[in-house]
Amino acid sequence: MNWLVRGLNSSIGTKYLMAVTGLLLLLFVITHMVGNLQIYLGPEVFNGYAEMMQGLGTLLWAMRLGLLLILLVHVRCAVKLTAEAKEARPVPYAMKRSVAASYASRTMFMTGMIVLAFIVFHILHFTTGTFHADLYAEAHEGSHPDMYSMFVKSFHHAPTAIAYMTAMVLVGIHLSHGVSSLFQSMGFVRPKYREMIRVTGLGITGAIVAGNISMPLMCIMNIVEVPGVSS
Repeated sequence: MNWLVRGLNSSIGTKYLMAVTGLLLLLFVITHMVGNLQIYLGPEVFNGYAEMMQGLGTLLWAMRLGLLLILLVHVRCAVKLTAEAKEARPVPYAMKRSVAASYASRTMFMTGMIVLAFIVFHILHFTTGTFHADLYAEAHEGSHPDMYSMFVKSFHHAPTAIAYMTAMVLVGIHLSHGVSSLFQSMGFVRPKYREMIRVTGLGITGAIVAGNISMPLMCIMNIVEVPGVSS
């Protein structure tokens, strides 16, 4: 067991663990987006999806705790690798590489921390109802929560919509380098794979950003509305 702990604590082990947790988080982001995109199918479908998720009960909370653990491990790996890189890299080399490196790669840690803050905000918004508490209470008045109305009305509020869209741009910056790094850390390091990895990473990132930005954008433009409620 000690050899496993030592292996995971090594630089290579930490990079691999970060790649695996990053992949799991990426799959969650895609799955979460696909679920939310059902907002375009109308109140009945979206509320049915939300009710199905809430109906998972204990399993849903187990999934949330598992996701939290994965996220914490990913953050811990990021902090460790960032600290090791600063210790091992001479200042002149760091400056030279900083100029040559892409903006996304140079800001990975910063965008990651901002994305983490956004996740907290997102949970306080839709899971606990701390933000837009009035809409959260209104959505839970009946026997069947009307999450469609809460979702749409929240994004009719311009500051909220803009905050989400800005966060998605930062998610995109993080993923544009993160997805490529993920594949490379898992062994796809041959030169012939580089262009394929780059294009795949940008494609996945573009789809995630476009899909997630489209929802608050369509709401703030009143293209997606609550039936019977004029904006």
